[in-house]
Amino acid sequence: MSRNKFAEFYKRLEREGILTEDAETKDIFMNASVIYRGDIKQIGADISDLEYTRVFRSTVRRLYEEFDGKQLTQLGLIYSVLPFINVQSNTIAFNPEERDMERIRPMTLRHLAMTLEYENPQKLKTAMNAVKVDGRPAFLFYEDADNRREKRTVVNPKVVFGGNGEALAHVNLMFKQAPQTGANN
Repeated sequence: MSRNKFAEFYKRLEREGILTEDAETKDIFMNASVIYRGDIKQIGADISDLEYTRVFRSTVRRLYEEFDGKQLTQLGLIYSVLPFINVQSNTIAFNPEERDMERIRPMTLRHLAMTLEYENPQKLKTAMNAVKVDGRPAFLFYEDADNRREKRTVVNPKVVFGGNGEALAHVNLMFKQAPQTGANN
């Protein structure tokens, strides 16, 4: 990552209150209300009204090591979509905080592109398709049942997941590799 891009990113994290730097010691601290490492039950505060999701450090570290230069922009897509992931379904949604599965409103790829300031939804999809986790896609796209030209997005649970075991099994099934078939099958 270039020095200028890093400086821009770092300043944005400071502006958003995600990172703070101690002026005296130059130590950098992450805001615990945004990012918490460890057993969530040990946080020592009432968090019952907060939404949270799990991000797997080993996966993020492995992805970072796999990507370099221009590809870091593609990896940044994972971080860009985090605020829009409904933690119950791993679907990118207009209402990511919704807990009732019947009321989740999946966001179309077109709307996601507009939100992330991509001019062309197809270019966003191409960039998202380039992101892999353990050789599998980080994102899957499915058709909107009411408008088959519109696509919706699900995030691989190996990247991030916040739902229950039943939802995890469902999302994992979507990302499971289909068995290969022979020429005669």
